[in-house]
Formats: sequence, C-alpha cells, structure tokens
Amino acid sequence: MASMQFHHTIEYDPIRGEYLVTLEENRSSHVTSNLEEAKRWMAKVEEVEVRPSSQLKPGIPTELRIKAELVPAKLPFHLEYLFFFVSLWDFETKWHIEPLPP
Repeated sequence: MASMQFHHTIEYDPIRGEYLVTLEENRSSHVTSNLEEAKRWMAKVEEVEVRPSSQLKPGIPTELRIKAELVPAKLPFHLEYLFFFVSLWDFETKWHIEPLPP
C-alpha cells in the first residue's frame, strides 16, 4: 500500500571527541560525547506518522512491516584494502510485522 524509507547517520569527530547523529525522518541532529547515547539515538524512531490509506478495506487484515539495515560509509579504495573488516559491519534485520487494528 505504501512505503517509507529514511536514514540515520552517525559521524565521529576525533578532535572534539563528539558523535553527531542525524535523524532524517524529523530533520534533527544530536551531538554527544557518549557512544551509548549516540547508539540510542541511532536506534530510535520518533515522529513518523502512519495514517490509514484510502486503499485499506474494512475487515481485511492489515499489517505494518519494518526493518533496519546498517550500511557503513564507503572508504576510498586504498583504505578499503587496509580496513577490509569494515564490511563486517553490514547487517540487516528481519522484518518486524505488527498487525494493525481493523
């Protein structure tokens, strides 16, 4: 019926010792020096409106499906050779399916 995609990004500034987390779905960003706090922001989704579609038929089972995928930043080729283990950070969750009320 509908699809939505948005991105969360995290950048680390080694000089300041700070993480910048950007949340695309609500156009916000957060700065912290605490990695655990940065991870919490990366994993949290807020202010995403899910509204009924006119295509939904009453009485027909409907579900919300969501999943996450981690895609590390691409490094220049000469650094990819040295840091081959970065590709191990790629992962994708299974679909989480939640039935919607009729």
